[in-house]
Parts: sequence; C-alpha cells; structure tokens
Amino acid sequence: MSSYFAIEIIIDVFIADSNIVCIFAEKKGKIPRNINDEHMKKVLVSMVLACSAWGMLGARVGDGDVPKRSDLKIRTEVTTRDDDGSVIYDRVITYVTDANNHTDTLQSEALPLDTTDWSRGSFGEIMEQDFNFDGIPDLQIGTGPMNGFGNYTYDLFIWDEHVCRFLHLDDQPPLYDPYVDESRKEVVSAFRLEEEEEIVRYQWKEGNLVEVSRETVNDSEMTED
Repeated sequence: MSSYFAIEIIIDVFIADSNIVCIFAEKKGKIPRNINDEHMKKVLVSMVLACSAWGMLGARVGDGDVPKRSDLKIRTEVTTRDDDGSVIYDRVITYVTDANNHTDTLQSEALPLDTTDWSRGSFGEIMEQDFNFDGIPDLQIGTGPMNGFGNYTYDLFIWDEHVCRFLHLDDQPPLYDPYVDESRKEVVSAFRLEEEEEIVRYQWKEGNLVEVSRETVNDSEMTED
C-alpha cells in the first residue's frame, strides 16, 4: 500500500468524526453547511504530506545531516538526445553532492540547441558568486553562447538557507555574461552585437530580478570613457 492511500484511509476516518463537529459548528453559524468531503480530503492529504516533508527535513536537522553550503561538491555534464543523428536537445545536468554523499540534481537547457556546432567549453561552466547579496555564494551554470559574439547564457540557482538547497530562479530574465555590481546591489547583463553592447541592470524585489535600467553603449563611447 502506498503512503498516499494510507493517508487517505486515515483522512476518511478523520472526516467521519469531524463531520459531527462540522454539523455542530454549522448550527452555531461558524461554517457553511455545504462542505464537500472530497475537497476536505484533498486539503487534508496535502497538509499531511507537507508536514511529512518538513518532518523529514527536521529529522535530518536533528541528526546533524543538513547539507552545508561550504561542504558541497558541484560537477556538471552535458547530455544529448538525438534522433537519427539529428539533435533534438542538449541538457546540462548539475550534480550537487554534500558531505554525507547526498546528491541533488539540477537541470538546464543548453543554448543553442546543438552543442556539436559550438565549443563545449562554456556548456556546464560552473560559477559561484553571491547573486542575491545575502553573503552566501549562489550558483550559475553555463548554458552556452547565444551567437557568434559570445553572449554566454547562464541558469541561475539561488541557495536557500531554509531548505538547504539550490533553487532555480523563477521567471529568470535572460542573463548574458552576467556579473554583480556590489556597490549598487545589482545584477548586470551585457549583450554584445557587433560594435554595440546592451547593458541591462536588475535589482531584487520580492525574490525576483526586476529590470531597473537598460542602455546601449557603442564601442567608441566606451573608449572615450
């Protein structure tokens, strides 16, 4: 029997008992009469599973088994899926292993799709720096050059101290040759095309990178500066 269905059986018993409480509460005007048992079951199962997940994390904390950022070993590999010699996609897999030999895997799509046409050097490149200015190094994984001018792209994974793992940045904007401007607390992306470079600056707002400025600079202007 799976743990999910075992939980459902427990929830069925709980709902049978709680219906008495619900009827009493309804008479007191506390809750509406039209409570759906199936909906209640789904909510309670979700709550139990969530508590179970946090419980396992808590158990690891108690055993001193929580991964520390400083102990992690990181490596990458590029995998290719093809069909009769035609590449469908390339994927960069990042393996994050802690001191207790627990391994977490992160996946990124490579750009461009066919890595065989480009130098493999930038695919799976590992760079560690503090991107969200919390004092803990985050992780950026190279996904390849966008075009012949370079413009190397990266997937950004932020270290979350609460769950002790890297989390991919949701709604990540395109980051080309990104770097951190410590003085302004900004993440900077620089996209080059022939003699011009587009510089986009981002700041953190509610856990997301939000664009705050964009400018195009010509080589001649950069030389004058």
